[in-house]
Amino acid sequence: MEFGWQIVLGTIVGFLGAAFGSVGGVGGGGIFVPMLSLIVGFDPKSSTAISKCMLMDSAASTVYYNFRLRHPTLDMPIIGYDLALLIQPMLMLGISIGVTFNVIFADWMVTVLLIVLFIGNKSSIEKVLLVVLHLRIAFSLINVK
Repeated sequence: MEFGWQIVLGTIVGFLGAAFGSVGGVGGGGIFVPMLSLIVGFDPKSSTAISKCMLMDSAASTVYYNFRLRHPTLDMPIIGYDLALLIQPMLMLGISIGVTFNVIFADWMVTVLLIVLFIGNKSSIEKVLLVVLHLRIAFSLINVK
């Protein structure tokens, strides 16, 4: 792969995706995989694998930053270690299944599954945003009276 505008644009999008993903707490995989596929030109399998490496770096730096922080109102760490221990086994199982599927499935099938996943994520996020919007409107009406 030659150095060109695709690498520069991919670097900028990757940097911004990592920054906003860390701020929002969502990682950035939804930005990294399409960026690596569409802008840089990797195939879907390689894009997914490289995205995982990028997410690992982002997650490690976020944990390092938040490691010593305390909750603003409660006397406890800001990281919920109990919840992390509860989620971790299922996370590892999901990663193992996903890596196995990535090896077994053809490139076109991985692409189709990624599209279905992103559409499903988009739909669930829209539902949550609508609920939050309705709650904010309801609370603002209560506070006005």
